Amino acid sequence: MAKITYEDKVALNVNPDIADINKVNASDLNEIKNAVNTNDDNMGLLSNLNTTNIDEEQALEKYKNEKIITKAFEVSRAKVEAENIYLGLKGKEVETYQKLLSYLLFHNPLRKLVLERLPKRIYSQSKLWKYGISGDLPILLLEIKDINDIYVVKECLKAYEFFKNKDIKIDLVIINEEPNSYDSYLKYEIEDAIINKQLAYLKNIFGGIFTICKNEIDLEDIDLLKFKASVFLKAESGSLETAITDLEEEYLKTIKNIGIEENEPTVETEKEEELEENMELKYYNEYGGFSENGLEYKIKIGKDNKLPTAWSMILANSKFGTLVTQNIGGFTWHKNSRLNRLSAWNNEPVLDIPSEIIYLKYKHMKYIIYYII
Repeated sequence: MAKITYEDKVALNVNPDIADINKVNASDLNEIKNAVNTNDDNMGLLSNLNTTNIDEEQALEKYKNEKIITKAFEVSRAKVEAENIYLGLKGKEVETYQKLLSYLLFHNPLRKLVLERLPKRIYSQSKLWKYGISGDLPILLLEIKDINDIYVVKECLKAYEFFKNKDIKIDLVIINEEPNSYDSYLKYEIEDAIINKQLAYLKNIFGGIFTICKNEIDLEDIDLLKFKASVFLKAESGSLETAITDLEEEYLKTIKNIGIEENEPTVETEKEEELEENMELKYYNEYGGFSENGLEYKIKIGKDNKLPTAWSMILANSKFGTLVTQNIGGFTWHKNSRLNRLSAWNNEPVLDIPSEIIYLKYKHMKYIIYYII
């Protein structure tokens, strides 16, 4: 069979051309195995690049040279360090803001704690428009009632500026719970914090900063803001890091005891002819089993033998893990698979949309081979 020549690249693609797959013979696949599984005498380099707004052909062409990849990492690091110095951010603050951003942009399980306390009724997004809030962007909602907690407002403003510098739009809504008084110290402190950060021009615009006095807004609209907010924080809880940690711990307590089935599920006995056909597989369960060396798990599926449900393979240790399904889906996480996902995950067994693509390059090969992962 003809081999596919495409410079010196080996690529993994989630949408391969079936004709290209058929052109790859077994010897090519063995060479790929040898290229990935290196030993001490045959060292290899695997570069991991996360990009957006670039298609596969452009990525392969742009980063085909190892020096270009190294330079891309160096330029990216220098740019991030310069931005952090300009914004006056420390590494710990950036880590906190990135965690907060994940809760703002992706599915936030912590919202369950807020939604459970809200009245059960229909919430209309259009009722936010009178305050200049569209409701189309992620909302970071902060409640403050003590002037001693003004440092939390300043921290939220720093986080907002950090997101804005990354071209990420959110609405920062600050609810002032200070009782009506002639002095209104807290109101002026909030305004001064916004002016000192030179963010006053972003007040009351799309993707901007909104300050609302609790005494000037309906209680139903406050509930609506809490309902729409991607993240809801109280200044009395402390700094952003403390508040997020407390919310995570509170949420984990709600799912700590998920219950145990009283009756163990029964497993049908495999048919004798199926066992004889797959005696070389360990722990065969009608659908698959481990190979004799224990390094592979082989699944037997076909037109008349389909998996009863989504089949997930999990590789994990105490700090890092990844999940892959038989339909290419899956995601990766750090420490906590619920609260700290590194890539997107949709619990949709029908579509099972993948969120990760890995490109592998081997210098001494001249084939491009597509895999579904």
